[in-house]
Amino acid sequence: MPEAPDTIEEAAVFCHAFTSKLESVAALAICRYPKDDAFYLFACDPEWNCIDASQHATFDDAKLEAERNWPEVREMWMHGTLPLHKRGLIERVREAFKGVQLGNGVGLSEACAIDDYLDEATRKAYRAEDESMDWEAIPAEKLYDTMCFMDAEGMRFHVPAFMVAELEGKHGLGGIASHFTDPNNEYGREQFALFSPQQCSVVRNYLLMIVYTTKHASDRADIEKALREYWTPQEGEPPYPP
Repeated sequence: MPEAPDTIEEAAVFCHAFTSKLESVAALAICRYPKDDAFYLFACDPEWNCIDASQHATFDDAKLEAERNWPEVREMWMHGTLPLHKRGLIERVREAFKGVQLGNGVGLSEACAIDDYLDEATRKAYRAEDESMDWEAIPAEKLYDTMCFMDAEGMRFHVPAFMVAELEGKHGLGGIASHFTDPNNEYGREQFALFSPQQCSVVRNYLLMIVYTTKHASDRADIEKALREYWTPQEGEPPYPP
C-alpha cells in the first residue's frame, strides 16, 4: 500500500493508521478541511480513496470512533513518520535520551530548594539527594513540577522522565505541555539549548500527539505556536499544520 498522502479529497491528513484488512477498508485517516473546525474520519481503500467518512466535533471523538470499529489501530496512528501512540513514542523517548546524565545540572530536590529560597548549604544537601545518573530510576511520585527552576542540563535529564511517566499514566500533575511552550521566550530557549535534533524531534512528536486532544484544548494555541516557531520539523518530517 502506498504511503499516506498529504491530502484526501482536499482535506489535510493529520494522522493515519493501517487496518488489518487487505481489501475494503485498508487504512484510516483523520483529516481537516481549511477553515473548518471539525475533524473527519476517512475510511480508505488500498489506494487511499475515501470510501466512507464521518464528521466529528473533536479529534478525540474521531479517534474513538476509529478505534471502536478497528481496535487494531489503537497503537498504529502516525503523523507522517512520527508515531502518535504511547508505545511508539515511549520507545522514541528512551532511544533519544539514552545515557543522558544530570552532570552539573539542577535536579528535582535542588529545584525545590531554589523555589523555597533556601540557603546554599541546604541547597547543596538537597542536591545530594537527587538522582543524577539514570533518569529512568526516578520514581514517578518524585517528579515534582519544579522544571521552571531547572537549567539546560537539568531539563535535558528530567524531560524524558516526565514524558514517560505521563504517557504511562503515572504522573498526575496536569502534564508538562506548558513547559514545552516556554521556548517562545528567551529563558525557555536557554532551558532547551542542549537538546539534540533527535531529542527536539521527540518533544515535537509529543506535542503533535496531544495538540488536538480535549485535555489540552486550553493549551492548544500555545502548543500550535511552539510547533510552528520552535519545535520545527527535522529532515523528512511533515510540517504543522499538515
